[in-house]
Amino acid sequence: MTNDREHHKSDAQNKPSAIEDRQSRLSQWPMIVALTFLWVALWQDFTPPTIVLGVVFSTLVMLLFPLPPVPFADRLNVYHSFTFIMYFLWKITVATWQVASKAVSPGPNVINSVVAVKLRTQDDLLMTLIGHVYALIPGSLVIDVDRPSSTLFLHVIDVPDEQAAEAFRVDSLDIEARMIRGFGSKRDYELIRAEDQSNEGVVRRHSELQAAEDSEEEGQTWTS
Repeated sequence: MTNDREHHKSDAQNKPSAIEDRQSRLSQWPMIVALTFLWVALWQDFTPPTIVLGVVFSTLVMLLFPLPPVPFADRLNVYHSFTFIMYFLWKITVATWQVASKAVSPGPNVINSVVAVKLRTQDDLLMTLIGHVYALIPGSLVIDVDRPSSTLFLHVIDVPDEQAAEAFRVDSLDIEARMIRGFGSKRDYELIRAEDQSNEGVVRRHSELQAAEDSEEEGQTWTS
């Protein structure tokens, strides 16, 4: 009987309050903007009445068909976002030329590999955006994701050895850092700032920091 009461009490404590639920719904305004843009694009009419109808339609979709809230980042840096977009377009251009040159060159000289890239972030939205970035860059594609460790497994063209794989990992983490500087969360941005301040070239990850903290707490428990 006591266990049942404790179980119901823990469920009540873990259940989100009305204020938290309202805040999570209010934070979904970027989704309403995206749905409104999709509505206007489908109608191909950018007049004010169509935009208003798009807002109404998007709001009704969010209310009638609720999904788990998407945790949008709590910061945006216009300069770093713009530099990332320019860098992304440059990467697409270079990768397109490299893939095209390999496609027309004679002989089976291209060796493809699956490369694991362990990211810093634990944010689902940012991991999804990073995956889409690789899908748009020719020569790389995400084939699997290990969510607990924030690891992306990518099929990459022309990676013949471990040295080339490590170079791809370094480039991938640089793309992630650029995205975090532009529109990553404050929590992720603190990692990038710590890396820049230390200037040691060491990549900091939330999963590794959390594991270290857990091991320290476990050691203190055994000591006490």
